[in-house]
Amino acid sequence: MKQSMSAKRGFMVAAAVSISLLTGCAANVKLPSTEVNPPPAEVFSNFSDFELKPMERGAECVQERGGDIALTAIQAKLRVKIGKLIENWKQSPAPNATSRKLIIEPY
Repeated sequence: MKQSMSAKRGFMVAAAVSISLLTGCAANVKLPSTEVNPPPAEVFSNFSDFELKPMERGAECVQERGGDIALTAIQAKLRVKIGKLIENWKQSPAPNATSRKLIIEPY
């Protein structure tokens, strides 16, 4: 029974350490607010082309151990999720879309 409890405790500590190492610079994520992340000035359907730029590596991320790994993982997830949405928008543009490009720059 003691070994079982000790093994569970060891696993929990290892999991907590792993999570903290993997989060790297992503640990400073702020909840969006209208001041930091205002709503779009116009609807996305007004655009005919879209581009998702890569995330910028800030000084905090460069200094943190594992920050580049966390940033790469976040970037990959963002590309998968938003990439599909962008492809759908490109394949079926709205009738009122003008020939303008919306550039999405995550930070």
